[in-house]
Amino acid sequence: MSWRVSSPDFGANRMPIPTPIPKPRKKYANLLLSSTAVFLSVSSVLRLSLKIAPNASAMAAEGFGKPRKLDAEALWENALRLLGSRAFSVAELREKLRKKAADPADVARIIDRLKSYGYLDDRAYAENYAGARLEARGHGKLRVLRELRGRRVAAGVARAAVEKVYGGTDETELIEAYLRRKYRNVPLAEHLGDPRRLAAAYRKLRYAGFSAAGAIRVLERYSPDAGALEAAEEDEERD
Repeated sequence: MSWRVSSPDFGANRMPIPTPIPKPRKKYANLLLSSTAVFLSVSSVLRLSLKIAPNASAMAAEGFGKPRKLDAEALWENALRLLGSRAFSVAELREKLRKKAADPADVARIIDRLKSYGYLDDRAYAENYAGARLEARGHGKLRVLRELRGRRVAAGVARAAVEKVYGGTDETELIEAYLRRKYRNVPLAEHLGDPRRLAAAYRKLRYAGFSAAGAIRVLERYSPDAGALEAAEEDEERD
């Protein structure tokens, strides 16, 4: 701590009295250093950006940052990697390959080659997909058919696969099993006595791919009001 001399004291001693001069607090000194460091960092970034900017247009012109297009051999290897990760419909895989092919003609040749090896088969794909949805999730036919169409399987192929997989099933039993799974440990007669819960259960069944008639047939076992649900659904669709 340094000292300074205060104004003369005209009291008894008439001697100047030294007064301490406080030093700046440490936290303010640190703040000053931090601000200086930030300023220097920003200045460095600006200088670096000025150096890089002139080269950005040249890099863009040379194709930097764009996905690399694949020749026939690389495209074939890419197709095998994709099929190794999961199954694809023909249309799904064709679309993915088109985005990467250097020569669009290579896509058709690779698709034909994959079909000849048995790696691509929409009929088998649709049947396997429908079977998995039935076994793992207990979905109804309409839901599976809708999903297959979303995966760009032809309508006729999708319909034939769903009919084959669901041929030996009973929709009423599937709906009962679905309700037991969704409302585990819930007394359904009491739960579905509430009109709002009844309507919610009906919507779940319809979204899961069950027919309106099948859903109402099962729900009527728990609530006499279930018969009006289909009419309410039709009114909502008209609105």
